[in-house]
Amino acid sequence: MMKTWDGNLENFKSVLVDNFKTYVETFNKFCNWIDDYLFLKNDYEISVSLDFPSVVNRDFYNELCDLFQIFQQKSSYLENKLNHSSYKSQELDEKGHPIPYDFSIDFDFDLDINKDKYNELYKRLDEILTAFNLFKNTYGGGN
Repeated sequence: MMKTWDGNLENFKSVLVDNFKTYVETFNKFCNWIDDYLFLKNDYEISVSLDFPSVVNRDFYNELCDLFQIFQQKSSYLENKLNHSSYKSQELDEKGHPIPYDFSIDFDFDLDINKDKYNELYKRLDEILTAFNLFKNTYGGGN
């Protein structure tokens, strides 16, 4: 479960790093699980450093942006793998086609640190982790 941020700049970075650690660990566990349990071989694990610069400045945002590009790339690979596997979504759209898995994260960076915006990001990350759990429960893997 993702932490919400209270808007206090003193703990902005710690909440961000804690939430990203949770996301990366769960994402990697899910990739290992589909590899081991469903035999869907992949190399999508996220291997990144979460040591951000101590000051929230341009370098901080550059690292954050790079990290999101990695998240997006790995998520896209994972979406594609699942959407083209026998484990396609069981939900159908109005035309009867499986609804594709969507692990995308859309986030606009700016220098204004907005509490609602970051909490919306954490909510989206939480939704993705919930989707992983639902997938595992659907295909017999539990937690």
